[in-house]
Amino acid sequence: MKNIESTWFLKSPIDAEHKQYVLLDFLKGVNKEIRKDNIYQPIRKVFTLIKDLRLMEEILRGKNIHIQNLPTKEREIIQEFNALELTKEEKEELLNIIQLSLNCLYRYAELGTSIWKKLENRISVYNLNQEIKNPESGILMVRNMATDEIHSHWWSRCSNSSSLGIIMKKVKMPNNFFSINYDHLINEILLTVGVKTTKIQITVMEIYEDFDSDSNILKIAKELFIRDMETRLELL
Repeated sequence: MKNIESTWFLKSPIDAEHKQYVLLDFLKGVNKEIRKDNIYQPIRKVFTLIKDLRLMEEILRGKNIHIQNLPTKEREIIQEFNALELTKEEKEELLNIIQLSLNCLYRYAELGTSIWKKLENRISVYNLNQEIKNPESGILMVRNMATDEIHSHWWSRCSNSSSLGIIMKKVKMPNNFFSINYDHLINEILLTVGVKTTKIQITVMEIYEDFDSDSNILKIAKELFIRDMETRLELL
């Protein structure tokens, strides 16, 4: 899939017709990936483009945004926009570019959401232990219900001056297949990562189809887990 810069709409020339060619060229690549059932990265990129365009639309409409509270990428977009020192006419043309682009991207977002939801319906999620309030770290096990293979991950909270997030690392084990219960696998994971405490959150996702480590549905399952955990962090 052809890449597109996060600030593609700010590049010269600030011209709606030119920018539509740029966007449509990118979306041709999205179409090709979707036809190959590779939906994760293309659809995620579409949603990222929508988010970036919405941010710029808010700025052009005069919304007061505290730049210091934004993630690094969003701050860089605003800084690049400010450095351009656009005229009133160029800002109006940029707003036109954003509105046309959003109308186009929303159609792809709707299609992607529909496909994404169908995959989500094949995933069951539950905690093996009592859910811990404000956990700092934990285990995520994603089980292939067709083969009983377990994809194990260790996750932990991370933070910087502007945001909170989740770091996830795959845990490689000699035997990663489910047998009678999850207890043995949990102990193996804790030994592998060098953690002795058992007061951590242990989450299981069971996927009702055959998949491997490169499959879309595994990427979506991890994305759902991270999104849920990051939403909880934002509510703290």
